[in-house]
Amino acid sequence: MSAELFETKKKFDVIVFNEVLYYLDDAEIFAKFIKFLKEGGIVILSLYRMKSERHDKPILKNSRKCFDFREAVEVSGDAGGQRVVWRVELLDRKGI
Repeated sequence: MSAELFETKKKFDVIVFNEVLYYLDDAEIFAKFIKFLKEGGIVILSLYRMKSERHDKPILKNSRKCFDFREAVEVSGDAGGQRVVWRVELLDRKGI
């Protein structure tokens, strides 16, 4: 099932977006999935970036419209001779 079509009445403690938001309308997905997050729940967001490609910047910017940044960790390495950085962020529902 695709994220765009996902529906449930359940609420979740944790929602993980792992390397998927490059393929979706991230602003739309954030606005949709915030309603599935329990009060006090968290979002884990995992993105990579290469020096030559910064697809993560607009996604991170859009995430701040629905969620507050709590903390992040970055891990870097080489992939095909190019430096790659993976950023994993922990986010809270905005205003909590």
